[in-house]
Amino acid sequence: MRIQRAWLMLAAVLCLSGCQGKGEMINLNLHAAPDKELPKVKGAEGLTVAVGAFEDLRSEQKRLGKRTHIGGGETFFQVPGGNSADAVAKVVADYLSARGWRVVRGAGASADVAITGRIQDLGVHAKSRFMGTDLTAKSKLSIQAKNASDGSAVNLSVFGNAEDTEVWFDLEDAQDIINDALNKSLDYLIANTKVDGRTLKLVE
Repeated sequence: MRIQRAWLMLAAVLCLSGCQGKGEMINLNLHAAPDKELPKVKGAEGLTVAVGAFEDLRSEQKRLGKRTHIGGGETFFQVPGGNSADAVAKVVADYLSARGWRVVRGAGASADVAITGRIQDLGVHAKSRFMGTDLTAKSKLSIQAKNASDGSAVNLSVFGNAEDTEVWFDLEDAQDIINDALNKSLDYLIANTKVDGRTLKLVE
């Protein structure tokens, strides 16, 4: 029994010494539904959408969350280059394209619908503990879609949350869960809007 306890104590010491965060900044890639075929939106093929700039309203704009280590300390996440607003705008464009729209980039592009947005919340938190890591992620975006034909606009806040628990933490776990939350918020956008001729409208 003493030998078993000694081995457990040694394993705990080794785990703690090797599982301490040092404040590094690690990249996470944001992407739109990479592993599934998204259903096309009815009428989307007749609509051209211009995805313009997004604004990041978070207090820590360069960070995309963090991992809290069991041995103490933290590791922080960011998108490559640190510009989350540009990364989210690209995800939105890729997502809408996958759902059947003709998508162009840039606010000044000629299109039936011009989409811009604000990041209210976006991040992942990985909290490591003995023999496991709990992951939570959330996404909250404010989306505006302005119709060129009649000047009307759709304003909608879209949400997405995701959580998971992994025995052994891998960086892909954090990347997958934040993308899951982000794509869920865009699923919410699709579920609450509809194509009406050459305009985008809220579902009544």
